Amino acid sequence: MTLRVAFLHAARRDFEDAAVWYEERRSGLSAEFRAEVDAAVALAAEQPLRFPRKHKDIRCRTDGNQDQFTSTEEESHASQTR
Repeated sequence: MTLRVAFLHAARRDFEDAAVWYEERRSGLSAEFRAEVDAAVALAAEQPLRFPRKHKDIRCRTDGNQDQFTSTEEESHASQTR
């Protein structure tokens, strides 16, 4: 099962702002950031039930101290639950 992924306009702006910030830190870092986000989104879309439920329909993969959120709803407000 692969879910369709959609981002709110605010989330897209945050992503683009973050990419600019990374590129300002080091040339090429923006591309690495984008690749990591793309991989995480693809994994969440392909296997959404793989991650434990954090809150209602929001699921999270924890890597060390960093939580990566996904939702089974197309336009959730996952960032608001942090």
